[in-house]
Amino acid sequence: MELDPNNEQYYFDLGMEYLSHFTFEPAAEVYCVGTQKFPKSSRQFLGLPFSHYAVREYGEAAGAFTKRSR
Repeated sequence: MELDPNNEQYYFDLGMEYLSHFTFEPAAEVYCVGTQKFPKSSRQFLGLPFSHYAVREYGEAAGAFTKRSR
């Protein structure tokens, strides 16, 4: 896969790579940018709350999860 910051798959894969290495804060940052760049992407909106939840930011996780469902 090419490293293309205009590609939604790039952000998803990068976030998953961070999650697989238990680096949750960078994953949250990637998914935060991904949700802004790709507001219709369900994958980005699922990665973001999971990343927050992993570092015990439960309020942020709940907010990120419910933001997409509105």
